[in-house]
Amino acid sequence: MYITKLFKNVGLRYFFDDRIVASLAHESFKVAEENDYSRFHNSLVWLEENEVLFGRSQWFMLDANKKKQGYVKPGSECYKWVEKKLDKDPNW
Repeated sequence: MYITKLFKNVGLRYFFDDRIVASLAHESFKVAEENDYSRFHNSLVWLEENEVLFGRSQWFMLDANKKKQGYVKPGSECYKWVEKKLDKDPNW
């Protein structure tokens, strides 16, 4: 579901939001594989190999107030439908 809208947006404004949505999709694909659903394995691999996930570098660039929340959510209008949040990785 998340991957279909991943690269709809262009420009720096959507840079973080696209990565957040990609990471949420990645988490969902990992859970699916853990439950023996391998249909989205190729999507999982593609996300891991193409540097589109939200990571330590993106977290570092966030505003201090957003960091204090301990999670991020996409904020742009086109991702209004996303209800999940991406929790901060303990390694960040």
